[in-house]
Amino acid sequence: MSIPLITIKDDLYHVIRVIPEHTGIDTNLFRGYTNTTNVFRKDGMFWFVRLIEEAQIIEDEQPLIKESLES
Repeated sequence: MSIPLITIKDDLYHVIRVIPEHTGIDTNLFRGYTNTTNVFRKDGMFWFVRLIEEAQIIEDEQPLIKESLES
């Protein structure tokens, strides 16, 4: 199963739901229900999407503690 992705202006989005405009849906309310970050409109459809943010490397400042599970 593949995850539906789209690119808009160098940003990558995960497509959560596509709904026809004629349904008269409240896009702000539906964004809250689906936890989406953006709504785009194209060809008579609302595209509810979630922005995929760039990965960030977080360095752990504490040293790893090695413990033996054997007594």
